[in-house]
Amino acid sequence: MPDLEPWICIAAFGSWHPGVPPGVHLIYATRGGAHAPDAQRRKFLVPSPDYENGPRPFPIDIEKHKEVS
Repeated sequence: MPDLEPWICIAAFGSWHPGVPPGVHLIYATRGGAHAPDAQRRKFLVPSPDYENGPRPFPIDIEKHKEVS
């Protein structure tokens, strides 16, 4: 089975957004950063320093970044 594309950030919200705790960003991600209407989306809480200092496009580390519903 081929490796799946990584989860890539397509939208990010900081603590200014309702429900996002201080010190983290809420990240919406899709496989490969796809913006297609039918693309599967997942949400992750990422420490703000990881997101703010990370590469662009921002990849999700599923071992480190907590998935939320």
